[in-house]
Amino acid sequence: IMKRLLLLYILFFPFFNSIAEEVFISLTIHEEWTSDKRSVTIYPTAAIDGNNIFIYSNVSIDELHIIIKDSSGNIIYSTDTAVNTLIPTLISLFNIEEGGYILELSYEDIYLIGNFRIYQSV
Repeated sequence: IMKRLLLLYILFFPFFNSIAEEVFISLTIHEEWTSDKRSVTIYPTAAIDGNNIFIYSNVSIDELHIIIKDSSGNIIYSTDTAVNTLIPTLISLFNIEEGGYILELSYEDIYLIGNFRIYQSV
């Protein structure tokens, strides 16, 4: 019985470690770059789950510029994409090292920035 339990533990342990919880990335408005002329502003939000970043928005954005930088300021990911209100925009970061990163989102005259960490699972 112990051998079977040990075998089951070895088989399913990686699966349980891969189950992560989505954590929201705190995005702040970079005042130097943003001049909001509207009375009500709805900004996109971002969340991280493992090596996946999700961008959510309550309004459609035709062209969202997304940049991810490492802690040294080197750009490791950059794209321009449309953001839909119905489904989140997914960014999968492969072969990325554990550490701190910077997420930059910009569209129209809005510029948002946030910090996040990548943790490698054991």
